Amino acid sequence: MSSRRRADVEFEDALDDAAQEWLRVRIWTGFGRVQRFVVQYETMIDERRVPVVRFDTAHGYAHRDEMFRDRELIKTRLNDQLSLDEALQIAEDDVRRNWGAYLRQFMRNQP
Repeated sequence: MSSRRRADVEFEDALDDAAQEWLRVRIWTGFGRVQRFVVQYETMIDERRVPVVRFDTAHGYAHRDEMFRDRELIKTRLNDQLSLDEALQIAEDDVRRNWGAYLRQFMRNQP
């Protein structure tokens, strides 16, 4: 699969009423299964979206990247026993449930 191929499914949802917190999802499929995905939580800072947490399949495996302003990101590998379909669902559910906690952690690390 070409890394430049447009995602088969793309959407974004506001996570709050003020549209300051966003979920962005991109999914590439093949043979009826998830082949790659990106699930990213973004917050608005200075009128632009800034990534806070990203789940994706870059590097050949499903993982979560937590971003910080004052240090390197933290990469956590998801369970290798999960299918990519399962990992995608876990990622989306996690962002929808925990974006507030991710935001608080991210904002503590602002300059």
